[in-house]
Amino acid sequence: MKTITRSIWQRCKSFLTVCKQGSPILVYVTLGAGVLMLFSLAMQTIDTRTVTGAPAWAKPAKFGASVLVTGLSLAWIFSRITPWSRGMRRAANVFSAMLVAELLLITFQAARAVPSHFNTTTITNALIFQSMGVAITAFWITQVWLTVKSFRYRFVDSTIGAGIKLGLLISTLGGGLGFVMTAGPTASQAQAMRLGQASMVGAHTVGAPDGGPGMPVTRWSTVAGDLRVPHFVGLHALQLLPLFAWAMSRRRQSAGVVNVVGASFGGLVVVTLIQALRGSPLFAPDSLTIGLYVFVFAVMAAGARAVSRQKAGSENSTNTRHFGHHTPREKYGL
Repeated sequence: MKTITRSIWQRCKSFLTVCKQGSPILVYVTLGAGVLMLFSLAMQTIDTRTVTGAPAWAKPAKFGASVLVTGLSLAWIFSRITPWSRGMRRAANVFSAMLVAELLLITFQAARAVPSHFNTTTITNALIFQSMGVAITAFWITQVWLTVKSFRYRFVDSTIGAGIKLGLLISTLGGGLGFVMTAGPTASQAQAMRLGQASMVGAHTVGAPDGGPGMPVTRWSTVAGDLRVPHFVGLHALQLLPLFAWAMSRRRQSAGVVNVVGASFGGLVVVTLIQALRGSPLFAPDSLTIGLYVFVFAVMAAGARAVSRQKAGSENSTNTRHFGHHTPREKYGL
């Protein structure tokens, strides 16, 4: 057991070393996010106040965990794109500053036990929400820049490169779904505003008010559609696809299988978005949504089969070239 623990610790240290080579500032930000996550989890046992039906400190804990994995993923990606340029250094600084700003504002609102998102009920709350919007927009624009750069960069390992490109692309699209949540007031919010009442602007839930029955931890709605589902799935392509590509690279698999899984992952983002917009809970899909899920997995299976056949054909061609057809001089050993 001690040997396994030591091995895991050494691997974690090696990974952090690589990430620091990519962007030291992002690594420090993620370590701070990890501390915030632990602090927020501890605060939930002390502070029993709730915000929209969830513990007041649940949001800082979730965002701390999200920033932890996102920051390390970006730092690792930076380590794969060499040599460093002035633009990359600026991008790392923007990522770090915006993540810190987002965490500080969310934590401040949690300490006040008021919603951090969509909250325009007072001037202070509106300014905080608008500041968060500016921060996440700057982050998103910078991620668009990094995504474009990754597609123009020639990676040494094409399999890992495919995972990075698709991970960044789908994560950028998933991040853009955050703007859908803030596109405008819901019908009930608009009605309250017409009556001169203070109201939130925007929502996670489609077909029901925010704060209703939700799943444990995530709080995704169990009675209506929830835009946080496609947002979450898309964002975390940034970790899952590069990790999958790294595993495939170790098994000497081509970029084709990564492309198939990446395209299918993108399909899942689209399907979960359609499901949310139709007001359908994640685990209670309607018949159309089920059909779309089946279609995505069928396409993934067909794509994987095509890649497998292509690989087998390539190997057979190589064997035939080396051992099958010989010139007359080769045939007689000349």
